[in-house]
Amino acid sequence: MATPPSPRAPSARPSRRRRRRKCRAPAFKNARHGLPGALRALRACAAAAAGGAAAGAVAGPEISYAATAPWLQRISQNAVQRFCRSRNLTFVILQLALEVAVFAEYSWEIFGACLELEFRWFYLLLPYGLLAVNTGFFFLSCITDPGVCNRCVHRFDHHCVWVNNCIGALNIRYFLPYLGTLTLMAACLALLIAAFLLQVVLLSGLMLGSYQEWATEINSIVQHLFLTFPRIVLLLGFLLLLSVLVGSYTCFMSYLLLTNQTTNEWFKRRAGCPECWLLLPHQQHSTFQNEYSKDFLGNIREVFRPNIYLKKKEM
Repeated sequence: MATPPSPRAPSARPSRRRRRRKCRAPAFKNARHGLPGALRALRACAAAAAGGAAAGAVAGPEISYAATAPWLQRISQNAVQRFCRSRNLTFVILQLALEVAVFAEYSWEIFGACLELEFRWFYLLLPYGLLAVNTGFFFLSCITDPGVCNRCVHRFDHHCVWVNNCIGALNIRYFLPYLGTLTLMAACLALLIAAFLLQVVLLSGLMLGSYQEWATEINSIVQHLFLTFPRIVLLLGFLLLLSVLVGSYTCFMSYLLLTNQTTNEWFKRRAGCPECWLLLPHQQHSTFQNEYSKDFLGNIREVFRPNIYLKKKEM
C-alpha cells in the first residue's frame, strides 16, 4: 500500500513580497517615534536596496565569467598575468620598433622635403633632441629598481608595461619626464608633418580648385593627400592620436603629482563602498581630505627628491 506523499515543508527563505514588507515595516513603525526615527529607517532601507543592487551588479560578471569555457579562462588569465602584471619585454620592444619606424619615415621623406620648403633647421632637429632626452628617461625608468616588483614597492603607483617596471618613489621622477618628452616629441612631429602637408596644398593650388566650377572641399583635399602621401597621412593620424592619449595621461599624472597622490590611491578612493555614502551624514563624505598632501613645492620635492624624505623617516 503506497503511503501518501508528505506535505511539502514550507521554505525557510521568505518570498520577495515578504522581504519588501519587512523593509517597509520599520519605517512606519519608527515614524511614530518622530521624524529622526523615520529618517534612520529610510536610510537603512536605502542601504539594503543599494546592497542588493550592488550584489546583482557583481553577480552579473561572475555569472558570465562562469559561463566562459575553462580553457578560455586559463588563456585570458595567463595572458593578463604575463603581459600586464609581470615583467615582459614585449611592449618595450614594440615601443622601440614604433619609434624606429616613425623616425625612419620622418628622416627618409619628411626631413628632406621640409628642407626644400625652407623650414628652419631648429624645428627640423628638435624631434631628434626630444628623442635623445626621452630615450634617456625611458631607460632610467626601466633600470631603476623601485623594490620587489608587484610585491614591495615604496610609494607604489602602478605597473607600467611600456617600461617593464613598477613605478614607485625611486623611479617616478624619471617616469614623469619620460611622459612629458614623449608628448612633446609626438606633438612636434605632428606639427611638422601638418605644416609640410599644408605647404603642399598651398603650392599645388588645391585650395583654389581652378579645374572645377566650385570650391574644393576639405574631404577631397584629404583624399588627394592620402592617395599621394599615404604613409605620411597615416603617420600624422597616429601621432595625433598618440599626442592626445599620452598628453591626457601626462596631465592626469601631473595632477597626482601636485596633490601628492598615487594612481593606486586614486583608484582605491574612487572604488569606495556605496553603502557608506548612504549611511554617513553629508558632512562626512562631501569632501575628500588628502592626508599626505603638503604645499605646492613640498609635493613636488617629495616626488623628485624622495631620498630626503626617506632619511627623515629613518631618523
